[in-house]
Amino acid sequence: SSGINAEYGGKHLDKDYPKAFEYLKIGCQKNNNDSCFFLANAHMQGMGTEKSYSAAVPLLEQGCSRGHARSCHNLGVLYYHGYGVEKNLDKFKEFNERAKIFRFQKKPPEDGGSGGPTAH
Repeated sequence: SSGINAEYGGKHLDKDYPKAFEYLKIGCQKNNNDSCFFLANAHMQGMGTEKSYSAAVPLLEQGCSRGHARSCHNLGVLYYHGYGVEKNLDKFKEFNERAKIFRFQKKPPEDGGSGGPTAH
């Protein structure tokens, strides 16, 4: 446990980022798009693992290739800023456009996201 506490229903719960990271890995290995998305975010924020944008890229590519709008959006943001990839505004536009397309298709609510150039 990281020793960080959160207030929940009158109880203090320890946040265990390394354990959460392991569960997200399992979900991602089972092709759960949300697990891969949150695993990529854990890599980008260094939560439960060492901070690494380059480790997030293949996870976001995987989700984006399967129609996960938020993965496409965050991948575009990485290309916009050059985090973990070579900066490429054409790829930013491409992935941002894919995110918009996937967002408006009939998908589960977890596939939504915003169109601005910040990661979720």
